Amino acid sequence: LGAFVATLVVSIVMAALIGVGGVALLLTALAFSLSLAGFSALWVAVRHRGWLPALGLRSGRPTSDTVLGALAGVALFVVVVFLVLPFLSLLFEGVTGRPPNPINQLPFEFDPVIIVLGVVVVILAAPFGEEVFFRGFLYGSLRNRFGYWIAG
Repeated sequence: LGAFVATLVVSIVMAALIGVGGVALLLTALAFSLSLAGFSALWVAVRHRGWLPALGLRSGRPTSDTVLGALAGVALFVVVVFLVLPFLSLLFEGVTGRPPNPINQLPFEFDPVIIVLGVVVVILAAPFGEEVFFRGFLYGSLRNRFGYWIAG
């Protein structure tokens, strides 16, 4: 809860300082991901002397885990784009009588800054922040407290 509150505060401050949308959205997303990972790692460091092993982010087979993770991500993307989004659009239109409005989070003209920031946020920062928080921090705590089957 502390990590989420601290990350929320960082995101709100970033949005207030630099605005929302375009480059500002990407910078806020970067700050969100890094603060989520940072505050989670800080909490584990305060609670455990050997905080890096306590996060449990090591892998015995990093290459195959990376390939399987990438393939699972692509498969999930395909399922969402071709099954979930059309279903949700039809459901929205059936309930409201009109199609949903498009989400305009990024500008249509992509310059090099937006492309580089987008790559950093989507490929590096977001997965890092989520892995540290969900697998390292949350799952590790639940696994130690309740066991593998309940935590998973």
